[in-house]
Amino acid sequence: MSYWKDMEKKAKDTGKAMQQKASKVLNGGSDKEKTGGDWREKARTNKPPCFLPNEWTELTVKNVRQGDWREKARTNKPPCFLPVSRYFRLAFPLALFLFLFLSHSLPLPPSTIPSRSSRASILSLPLSRLNKPPCFLPNEWTELTVKNVRQHNHDSKLFEIGLPEGKSLNLPICGCILAKFPGDDLLRPYTPVSTNDKKGSFELLIKIYPDGKFTQKLKDVKSGDKIEFKHNPEKNVKEQFPFKKSKVIMLAGGTGLTPMFQAIKTVCKSDEKTEITLIFGNTSEQDILLNDELLMLEEENENFKVIHTLTKPSEEWKGEKGFVDADKIKKYCPGPEEDPFVFVCGPPPMYKALCGPREEAKITGALGKLGYTEDQVRKF
Repeated sequence: MSYWKDMEKKAKDTGKAMQQKASKVLNGGSDKEKTGGDWREKARTNKPPCFLPNEWTELTVKNVRQGDWREKARTNKPPCFLPVSRYFRLAFPLALFLFLFLSHSLPLPPSTIPSRSSRASILSLPLSRLNKPPCFLPNEWTELTVKNVRQHNHDSKLFEIGLPEGKSLNLPICGCILAKFPGDDLLRPYTPVSTNDKKGSFELLIKIYPDGKFTQKLKDVKSGDKIEFKHNPEKNVKEQFPFKKSKVIMLAGGTGLTPMFQAIKTVCKSDEKTEITLIFGNTSEQDILLNDELLMLEEENENFKVIHTLTKPSEEWKGEKGFVDADKIKKYCPGPEEDPFVFVCGPPPMYKALCGPREEAKITGALGKLGYTEDQVRKF
């Protein structure tokens, strides 16, 4: 205790001395005192002394911590999700960007393609991948107006069906729509021959059969009449464009050409290098639908060829004769080992002869004997 009393006495003495010197300066003291001198230096250094004197002092240890506590305080933060490596921090966002970009721009890998049972559904594919507007026709009956009717050949008519101005049908390629008359339950599936580039209307090419219940009603349809339509993508899309194969065989009979024609025009107008071989069966020359259009497409596109075969040709006919059969398929088309798609569309006897009934998944007939598989054949 004597130490602290001595320090208190010294502080008092120092304070009195400083007051005396300050008074001398104010009352005209020496120049040294006026300009500051030692008293100012003492004032600046007048700080409390260190708690520890220049003698050994015993203290008690309160706590012990490992390492530098300041370093721990600076680094006491949640760890970063990414590893410390700066290279990985740069690579991770780059890889994420590439993944998102490629997932939207490349076709679906085989592992993500729906099974055959659900392949018909365009809705089963992500819309971001398809990047296409939905079909104008919903899965409910929608009444549309007939804009025009033209005679195409001796037994077929071309019906132009109106849409709102500037609107496209946006039907999936090779898809079909259902048609019926208002108040009637009788319906039929049809595929437009126009593409989705056509705005404000679409066109149906329909053969009028003498004993056809539905087509006999269509025979009398004129401009301004109403027909109801709807589209069910779950059932009415067999194979969507692009076809994911470099070669496509099309076997068509009569009006079975319509879904093929829509696909042919789309492929020929696109940048796709798909090779298409069409074998088109009819009764006679006058029964060939869209003959001029097919010839023009064949002349303008080296990847498309059409082979006509007739069961009752004229004497001047120089093309193939008879039905579409195994010999003609083997002669003109790529074999099953080249993994093509085979599209079949025509009357029921044609299915029976070439691939088996539409309702059966199993491939029989000429295509089955030639070795084409269920994964390759599509029954339209």
